[in-house]
Amino acid sequence: MYAQCLFLVFFIPVSTEIRPSEKETLDLPHLDRFYGQNITAQEGGVAELECRVFNLGSRSLSWIRRRDARILTVDKEIFITDERISVARHQDVWVMKITGVRSADAGLYECQISTNPKSFKVLQVRVKRPQVMIEGGPDLFVRDGSSITMQCIVSNATVPIHISWEFNGQMILGTTYRNQTTVISQLRIEEADKRKAGIYSCLPSMYSSVAVKLHVLGKPGELQLPITNSAFRHRTMRNITRLLFLLIIYIT
Repeated sequence: MYAQCLFLVFFIPVSTEIRPSEKETLDLPHLDRFYGQNITAQEGGVAELECRVFNLGSRSLSWIRRRDARILTVDKEIFITDERISVARHQDVWVMKITGVRSADAGLYECQISTNPKSFKVLQVRVKRPQVMIEGGPDLFVRDGSSITMQCIVSNATVPIHISWEFNGQMILGTTYRNQTTVISQLRIEEADKRKAGIYSCLPSMYSSVAVKLHVLGKPGELQLPITNSAFRHRTMRNITRLLFLLIIYIT
C-alpha cells in the first residue's frame, strides 16, 4: 500500500506598487547619493564638483565651502567675489567649477538643497602641487671652453605648461620634452666662458621659478682661486691671522 501525499502550492502575489508614503518621498527633491565623487586637481588646473538632484522644483541648490561655511553659489548665482568660480546645470546635474586651482582650494565642499531638514552631500577636493627643480643645482660647474646641459624638471604636471629660461634678464629658449606627468626642459650652453657664468632661471608657466648659478672654471693647469663668498674669505683671513699670532708667541 502506497501512501499518497497531496501537496498544495499556494502562490502569494507580490505587489510592486509603490505605497503612497514612498511615492510621496520620491516626488520630493532629493540627491543622488551615488553620483559625484571626490577629486584631485593640479595646482593651476581646473576642479569640477558634480551633484545630481532629482525633482528640485522651486527649491534652491547651493554650493558651500565647509571650512568657513561660506556660500559660494545659489542656483546659478555666484555669491563670492572670486572670478575663478562658476556654476552650470546640465539637466539634473549641477557642476561647480574652480579654475586656476590654488592649494587653498583644498578641502570639503557641500552640495545642499533648501529642504527642511536640509539635504546635502559632501565632496572633497585635493590639490596636487607640481615639483620644480634644476638637476644638480643650486650650483653648477663647468670648465672654460666646455659645454654643459642644464635640465629643468617639472613633475606631477597634468596640465599643459610652457617652460622658458632666463639669463641676465634675457629670455632663452630650451628644448622641452613631455610625458603624462613630467615636463623636462633642457638648455645647452656651448663653449662656456666667464661671460656665460651667472644665474640661470627656469620659468615654468603657472608655477614658481627656480634658479642655479653657473661657475666657469679655468682650463686644467691654470691656477684657480677657491670659489667662496666674501664672508667666508673674511673668516678665513681672520683665522689665519690668529694662527700666525699664536705661532709668533710660541716661537718667542
